[in-house]
Amino acid sequence: MVNVQLQKPSGGTFEQRLQPGLCIGKCVDITDAPAGQFGDNMYWWWEVYYTGTSAKDLIPASFNEDGSIYRLRDMTSTKFGKGKTADKTAKSRVRVEALLKREIDDDEPLDGLLDQCVGKPALLYLVATEAGYLNIQLVQPYKAGTLAPMPERPDPASDELPFDGGTPAPSDDSDAPF
Repeated sequence: MVNVQLQKPSGGTFEQRLQPGLCIGKCVDITDAPAGQFGDNMYWWWEVYYTGTSAKDLIPASFNEDGSIYRLRDMTSTKFGKGKTADKTAKSRVRVEALLKREIDDDEPLDGLLDQCVGKPALLYLVATEAGYLNIQLVQPYKAGTLAPMPERPDPASDELPFDGGTPAPSDDSDAPF
């Protein structure tokens, strides 16, 4: 029998702060968000993970005070248009196509697409805003074996963000970590 009693940190939280850079996001929910100036919006709720020594060794990036995995909230419009270039395509479409790992045809019915996204992983690239918040700048399909190592704490005097582009290992894409 172990004769040690664990103690909570003095702050009462087990949080590891999220940092800018590449991570693996698991879409855990999609909900309505308040309408904005240009129309209806939705929240995307992500559990954020990093990889340990292997791509299957997933480490939650941050925790809530109760020990549950922290959920990062991201907001997009409900618009689903495809632009002539990637930067003109609706963010909601980019997220759905990344999570489903396929392009959506314009003639395809949209009913049920969001339900198919819940529980699926994608690669996320987080950037810090001037206000100090983290925003999702890039969402790409998750490929099994992609490494997203826990970023080192950046030097506060440095403006550089750590990013190595991820390191894919040969593996079957259907072998998702979740």
